[in-house]
Amino acid sequence: MKVLSNTLELCIETWDDPGDYPSGAGAGPLPSYDYVAGVDGSLRVELEESDIQGLHKTLFEDYILETVDPELWLDHVKVTKWNMVRVPVEGKQVYDLTAEDIDSSSWEPPSGPEEEYNPEDDYDYNEERG
Repeated sequence: MKVLSNTLELCIETWDDPGDYPSGAGAGPLPSYDYVAGVDGSLRVELEESDIQGLHKTLFEDYILETVDPELWLDHVKVTKWNMVRVPVEGKQVYDLTAEDIDSSSWEPPSGPEEEYNPEDDYDYNEERG
């Protein structure tokens, strides 16, 4: 299988707790966190002769799941079900694949950028000079 184009990217959203509990049970809102809401974009592939022979032994979707290179996974997010649409290209087997279901259980949000060092933060302006 030859990858012709890859525009897959993670769609990250942030969950914010509304913090509005009528019972007053909470001491305030819970911390927000980022999560993977889905995968945008598509993967355009061309099936080669060896791929077509492999298709005779298995279902197309199973073949795609087994064949797509794990390096195309996004930040430890694995596509578990693809939507496939054939692209009309004369004499070639070309398909656009979009993610329908994903497994993002191994995904962790990236740590934020390291704060820039500011030497003034080390100086105590309240300290008396002698």
